[in-house]
Amino acid sequence: MWRLSASMLGLLTGLVLIGCGGKTNLRITLRLADTTRAALRLRGDSARIQTRLDLLYEEPGFRPPSQRAKVEIGENRLVVTVEDTAGAARIERIASTQGLVSFRLIAEDSVAWTVLDSADNWLRRHPISGLESLSGRIGYRAHDFRVSNPDYRLVSAVLDGIDSLVYGSWQPVFRAPDMGMADTWRTLYIVERQPQMSNVKGWLIEHADAHRPRGARPSRPLPKDAEPFHAPFVVEIRLGRDTFSGCNPTQKLAEVTARHVRQRLAFVMDSVVLSAPMIQCEIPDGTFLVVTDDTLGAYARDLTTVLLNGPLRSPLVVDRVERVRAR
Repeated sequence: MWRLSASMLGLLTGLVLIGCGGKTNLRITLRLADTTRAALRLRGDSARIQTRLDLLYEEPGFRPPSQRAKVEIGENRLVVTVEDTAGAARIERIASTQGLVSFRLIAEDSVAWTVLDSADNWLRRHPISGLESLSGRIGYRAHDFRVSNPDYRLVSAVLDGIDSLVYGSWQPVFRAPDMGMADTWRTLYIVERQPQMSNVKGWLIEHADAHRPRGARPSRPLPKDAEPFHAPFVVEIRLGRDTFSGCNPTQKLAEVTARHVRQRLAFVMDSVVLSAPMIQCEIPDGTFLVVTDDTLGAYARDLTTVLLNGPLRSPLVVDRVERVRAR
């Protein structure tokens, strides 16, 4: 099942309300995490963010802003100013998500155990943050490794701090938090370091559409006093058929799925696993579904916008979110 990515949660930081009345705009300052070739990257990213926000306001039911969103380029940063008619969380999510996606095979259990054992041995010789062993911090159930939510930040930081050579051709990646299980645990996968395919070099996805699945029913009977059932949104994705940077995405996915039937394939966005389904058969037409936990549709629609628009050239960190008087 495809899950919500951590970078897409849209948590606001530093929100400042200015004034008690009158019209206000939302201003988001985004800082480059990597300042190498900053000016060149920011020019391309500013245009892409502008397009994403245009698509957001084209959704039915939204009141279009009186002026187009303004994206200004500063020193190693972008400043986005827009009328807040779509909701601050959605605007921040659209503007700050990098959108790098890839397909990566998931290690078989025996390989994953070996990788984690190697990491544990390295950690005993080089303790990080006072942690000398991963034992007791990583659980295992139904072919999945799990880390309790209280331990997640520590274990994630430790795994990131271990010498990458220890992992060999693999790397640990967490799944995005499940809305229904966010307070209990996070799933950990060992995935291949080199992806089967990705959009790092540009265009990959031709079509994406968010909708509710037809005929969906709750997995278990609902109590009589329960709220009405609303099926989570799915995002239907179709890869392109034209060769780009030496790769025909649809043909490549068909080859990968035909070669690795009965293996698990992770769909990763911005270093977070969104889904890890078992390959049942070849996918010849490049079409697949992303099942979200979103019962309202906002996240699913934002995901389609990011997927269709392509990735930003650099990861951006939200420095500040504030409301300012409209001029």
